[in-house]
Amino acid sequence: MLNLVMDAGNTRIKIALFEAHRMVEFIQMTDWDQEKIIRMITGHPEIKSGILSTVRNLPDDQTARLADHLDPLYHFSVNLPLPIRINYQSTDTLGNDRIAAAVGAFTTQRGHDLLVIDAGTALTMDLITADGVFQGGNISPGIRMRFRALHDFTNRLPLVEPDDSAPEVGHNTTEALQAGVCNGVVYEVDNFINSLKNKYNGLMVIMTGGDAFRLTKKLKKPIFVDPYLVLNGLNQILMHQTAIGGSGYNG
Repeated sequence: MLNLVMDAGNTRIKIALFEAHRMVEFIQMTDWDQEKIIRMITGHPEIKSGILSTVRNLPDDQTARLADHLDPLYHFSVNLPLPIRINYQSTDTLGNDRIAAAVGAFTTQRGHDLLVIDAGTALTMDLITADGVFQGGNISPGIRMRFRALHDFTNRLPLVEPDDSAPEVGHNTTEALQAGVCNGVVYEVDNFINSLKNKYNGLMVIMTGGDAFRLTKKLKKPIFVDPYLVLNGLNQILMHQTAIGGSGYNG
C-alpha cells in the first residue's frame, strides 16, 4: 500500500509516494496540476490514502475530486491529531510546514532535543524537546526575501542572487549585498544554535529547505540536512491518522 503526500508551498508543489516510511517517488511542480496528480493516483492503484498540506487557495471542487480517488484524504492542519504535542499560543498562525518538519525530525530522531531549521522563503528555527513537545521558535526572512527587500525598499540597490563565495567584506555593491545577506544569515543561525546548545546538552540540528545545503557549507556546527523533511513529516502524520482511525476529507 502506498501513501500520497502533497505539499503545496509558496513557490513549489511537492508530491511524493511513500511505502511505509520509505519514499519511492517524488515530483515537483510550480503550479497546481490537478489532472497530473489524478493520473499519478490512477496509475498506482496501490495508493489508498493521502494527505494534502497547502498554503495556497485551491478550489474546493479540485480537492473534492482528489477525495474521489483517495480513501481517506486528509487536509492537514494543526487540529489533526499529531504524534507530537504543540506548546505554542497562536496555533491558528502556526505554519503547516513548521509542524510537519517538526514531526519528521522527532519521529526519526526520538530521544533527542532537536532544532529544526527550514531555510526556504522564510527562515524558521524551531525547538522540539526530547519528550516530543514543539516549543516554538524563530521566524525571519529567508535569503532571497532579504535580497528582494533591499532592492524593493531602496532606490538604487540592485537585485542580486545568493553567492556561495560571498566575501567577508564586500568591495563593491553586489559583493556588499551578498556579504551582508548570506553571511548575516549564517551568523544568525550559528548564534542561535550556540545559544540553544548551552541550554540543551546534545542538541541535534536538522535543516531542510531550498537554501539548506548553501548554508551548511558555512555553518560551524555539524548539521544533518534532510531535503524531504516536510514530506517525511506529512507521511508520518498520515500514518498516525490511519493508526488511530481518524476521519478524512470533509469538504
